[in-house]
Amino acid sequence: MSNYKMMQVYTGVKTVVQDLKKELELKSESETVAYLAAIRELHKDKLTHVQHQEAIKRMHEIINQSSM
Repeated sequence: MSNYKMMQVYTGVKTVVQDLKKELELKSESETVAYLAAIRELHKDKLTHVQHQEAIKRMHEIINQSSM
């Protein structure tokens, strides 16, 4: 029985995750996603509305690059 679940992501998102995995010298994409979730959890109370909006904008840019 596998502990893996499939996650469908845009190509640009996959590229970002792979690049971050390499940069942080993590073992897997799962570790990379868990790292991002941990960073979000640690900093969510410090994130300003403007920073949140900037992150949402960047997210859309990454996704839109994938669909071009």
